[in-house]
Amino acid sequence: FQPDGSYCQVVISASHDIHPRDREDVIDRVCRELRAIRPAGQNAKLLRSRMVIEPAAVFSVRPGTDRLRPGQTTPVENLMLAGDWTATCWPATMEGAVRSGYLAAEAVLRRLGLQRRLVVDDLPRGWLSRLLFGGAKRQRGMNTGPNSDRAAEEPARPA
Repeated sequence: FQPDGSYCQVVISASHDIHPRDREDVIDRVCRELRAIRPAGQNAKLLRSRMVIEPAAVFSVRPGTDRLRPGQTTPVENLMLAGDWTATCWPATMEGAVRSGYLAAEAVLRRLGLQRRLVVDDLPRGWLSRLLFGGAKRQRGMNTGPNSDRAAEEPARPA
């Protein structure tokens, strides 16, 4: 979809309605949507396509399971937890796993008496998201799960 011959890759998560569809139908739909958002691609020609369906790539969690995710610290001295399954305030994704690693590293530094931020700020929530999901903007690297030592150490800052 670029005049210089570059390519475009599309990932569709939680694509429950796509799985049973015909391959060509899905590719046509994606091309129409790309052309709608990229006017420069109006005259682009699709040369090759590949569709990979991995139903187990992203899971759907049930409400309330977030409280079961452990924080990065444990009662065992010098044992920290990291992984997409830990409490990060993010879903269990690769990005959530990376965030968990940073949170675990911050916990190690705190145990060594060093206060250092490794987690980068979240993007600010837009007005529609705040309207639909709550008024507070997501806080900088806040891990406020029930098992988080950060929840006790850092009070929430006003949005």
